[in-house]
Amino acid sequence: MKIHNVILIMVLVFLILNFKSVEGNTNIYNTLIEGSSLLREEIDALKRKLIQTLEIDNDDIDNILKREVLFAEFIATMKNENNIDIVNCIGDNCNYREDIQSLFLEFAEQYDEIRIEENPELEDIIENKKQDDFNYYKNINGEPLRYEQISKRYLDKKYKKCIDDYKDLQTSQNCDDEIEKVRKEEEQKCDESSKNINNSIKLLQVKLRNYNSLKKQIKQLTKDLLNLKRKKITKRWNSKPSGVTYTNMFPRSETNHNKLKCINNLRKRKKDHDACSKLCEKTRGCKHVWQYQKHDRCCFKMKHDKRKGFRRGRGIIGWYTTH
Repeated sequence: MKIHNVILIMVLVFLILNFKSVEGNTNIYNTLIEGSSLLREEIDALKRKLIQTLEIDNDDIDNILKREVLFAEFIATMKNENNIDIVNCIGDNCNYREDIQSLFLEFAEQYDEIRIEENPELEDIIENKKQDDFNYYKNINGEPLRYEQISKRYLDKKYKKCIDDYKDLQTSQNCDDEIEKVRKEEEQKCDESSKNINNSIKLLQVKLRNYNSLKKQIKQLTKDLLNLKRKKITKRWNSKPSGVTYTNMFPRSETNHNKLKCINNLRKRKKDHDACSKLCEKTRGCKHVWQYQKHDRCCFKMKHDKRKGFRRGRGIIGWYTTH
């Protein structure tokens, strides 16, 4: 360690101690600093120089001073991490209490400000480090912590546990066996998937054949329907009507309809071979119609008795319909 740095630290400590002893009142000292912005700036600058002084290479530190500083740090750490007012232990896991963690967080942020003020390029680096810490370190409530807020004793135990787990893993786990086991499991899964795919393909092939067959049927039906539409279904006035009961047979016993009786030229005029049948259906009491085939004449009946027989002959050509 450079001698002038040590001298600077000793002089600073001496001045502070003598200032306190001479004045005998720290309030006057604090008031003097707060009242002078120039003095406050000088003190802040001196603080930064002290920090820079302590941040020196390991080879530049005097071995005796190094031992003293490290021993003092060791004693402080051991005492602090066994102090129930500072640490909170749950089993073997001991960590700083919340108020101590808050203090360390405050110190770390103050130190960050000093470093960033001296080198603004460190801002992003510090922020990234903080985010990494937040991902790894949590308190008992699951809230994120900085590395600076974690006790060394807690980290040491975590590190030892990781080492022990790693050794156990090396001695108890056979990677080759695990790899072979996983390989067989994957092959089995692959075989099952392949069987399922083949079965699905067979089902799809059957459905495809059925679909093609159905498609041919639909095509033929569509063709037949088109052909049917193309055929003009034309019926003459004397075509066979609907509701035919007897053909060329006339009942011997029947009762004529009083209102309709017989009507001529109805089918020709309506251009409908069912015109007489439709009129009977619409007229009350009408049950039967004798419709001549060669003459446009219809005779409407109320009832007939087929037990009395029928008349047949050349002049009896037509249809006896029931409605």
